[in-house]
Amino acid sequence: MFDELRTLAESHGDRLAVVSMENIHLLQADLAKFRSEKDSQLGDFQKHIFDEYYRFDQIPAHMRSIIIVAVRRPAYAKVTFARNGKEYKAFSGVAAALDKTVGYITDTVQAAGFDINRETRLPLRRIAVQSGMGQYGRNNIVYVDGMGSAAALMAFSTDAPCDNDNWREPVVSPICNDCKICLTLCPTNAITPDRFHIDSHKCLTRLNRSPDDFPDWVPPTAYHSTYYCLMCQGRCPMNKGLETIEVSFSETETARIMDGGPYDDASEQLKSKLARLNFEKIATAPRNLRVLFEAMDAGHVPKL
Repeated sequence: MFDELRTLAESHGDRLAVVSMENIHLLQADLAKFRSEKDSQLGDFQKHIFDEYYRFDQIPAHMRSIIIVAVRRPAYAKVTFARNGKEYKAFSGVAAALDKTVGYITDTVQAAGFDINRETRLPLRRIAVQSGMGQYGRNNIVYVDGMGSAAALMAFSTDAPCDNDNWREPVVSPICNDCKICLTLCPTNAITPDRFHIDSHKCLTRLNRSPDDFPDWVPPTAYHSTYYCLMCQGRCPMNKGLETIEVSFSETETARIMDGGPYDDASEQLKSKLARLNFEKIATAPRNLRVLFEAMDAGHVPKL
């Protein structure tokens, strides 16, 4: 069945790997040890992920394998906002279309007579790397073979046994050995040469998602995206040639976004755009855009 799933995934442009539950338990122990030994090096956000977000205990006890899937998506969107008679050009992350992938994986596993459950509280990036699907970059982002960092990861547990997997130690791409592009371009110096994990206190992606005001030390030139920081990915050699899209918002649509969600009263066209860019799930998008517009009014031109 797993061979059939891999072939099916490739036919849809996805990548798929399977890991035995024994190796998932080993990973759980490794992460607990790392959390204990590196406490002083972890930021509050990283500690929250380790302590509160990862929930290995939610995997049903009878499951024997984890299926990890990478779904291709555009690397980013070039976004144009219209406001007060002006155009503001910036960037945004793009949501992946996951429903089709969930459908064919679920149908195939159930047709083979096995149980399957979607797992959303696992360290997906680490599993993807150790499964052999991809490798870490210097920026601590996972680059899936053939997809770069433009891959959305999802996982499923199943009671189908995994007799052999490609489990390995975490690896960093050898390209990163002599490349310092992401380190140089990081607008808040969150990526440093002396540590593998980024400094979450400084990471603009985290700051963009935090409801708190931006710290005074963040330079206006750092702002370029609606919620992700894309600077470490835009010029990465492993992302060369990836697809991008363009999305435009009218004055009316921009004003509605600035009002914030929920967007029940929005037009279907606006809802579609917001879903494509994942705006519906980003409560801080209006705040981020306001700061971005202010920086651009002062002469800042966002670039990747």
